[in-house]
Amino acid sequence: MNDLYSEQWRLMRARIRHFLAFARKRIPAGVRSLVGLVLVALGVVGFLPIVGFWMIPLGLALIWVDVLQVLAMLGRSKTLSDQDDPTKQSQIPPKGKD
Repeated sequence: MNDLYSEQWRLMRARIRHFLAFARKRIPAGVRSLVGLVLVALGVVGFLPIVGFWMIPLGLALIWVDVLQVLAMLGRSKTLSDQDDPTKQSQIPPKGKD
């Protein structure tokens, strides 16, 4: 029984990874977030046929892909702006006499 559960879990994770890779390559960033929001909204009514509670984590994963990209861009732009600004030089005092 436990082996069956672990096998199903492994297959589900592989399918989610495959779907997220597909979404990163084929769906534009803003549309990904909208699709994620729709999946979460439809997942709330998971008791209905066809739609299900499985849509909530999938929608959140799609939204998280965009959040990670935005955070990476913000971090990268902050790092680049710090390097370009000569007034933001390192505040470490030079070694030598104190």
